Amino acid sequence: MTKEKLIHHLQHLSEKHDKLDQEIDRAEATGVFVDEELHMLKKQRLALRDEMEATSMKIETFQKVA
Repeated sequence: MTKEKLIHHLQHLSEKHDKLDQEIDRAEATGVFVDEELHMLKKQRLALRDEMEATSMKIETFQKVA
């Protein structure tokens, strides 16, 4: 994967993470949610954060090589 594709992928992941953040915040603010669903959303958000970190590390590797 090229550096440019990695950067684009990271931006996409960040957008998805932001949307999940907003959805979780909305649910918690209203108090209207099913515990299992909220737990699933938080797990998805954590997985995205992990993937974002891994992708960032790959981008840094490209920068060190260049």
